[in-house]
Amino acid sequence: MFAEKLQEKGVAPKYILVGYADADGLKDVNDTFGHDEGDSLIVACVNVLKETMADRGVIGRMSGDEFAAMLFTSDETECEKMKTKMDELIDAYNVKSEKPYKLSVSFGTFLFPYSPDLKILELLENEDKQMYRIKENHRAGRRRGDVIVNDKKA
Repeated sequence: MFAEKLQEKGVAPKYILVGYADADGLKDVNDTFGHDEGDSLIVACVNVLKETMADRGVIGRMSGDEFAAMLFTSDETECEKMKTKMDELIDAYNVKSEKPYKLSVSFGTFLFPYSPDLKILELLENEDKQMYRIKENHRAGRRRGDVIVNDKKA
């Protein structure tokens, strides 16, 4: 659908960008601050993803705090642009948020050469593996069970 819309505008997609996002620390936020705050964390993550995508693709919730995103592009630097935009939005959220915890999102992206024969499940499996590697890197800075509260551990 999105590829066809691009082609109608005279832009042939060269790549499919697939992203996989996971809200870091959801269980810890639920356990420390309650499920209403956990829900708020998920909503904040969704809002960051929606603003990052800006109607250029599609976002779907895969499970509790995991999301997938996909867009067609002709820009081979799109992955870095999305990560930069997401980091800026997360930083802005954390500066103005009055929440007792920081929003952190593990986000893995991969750019595939466009082909109508690509299988979406294969793309998502690749992204899921990359996202978990990123998530483990985020966790390396803190013990499991720690919640970052105003730059301190709770």
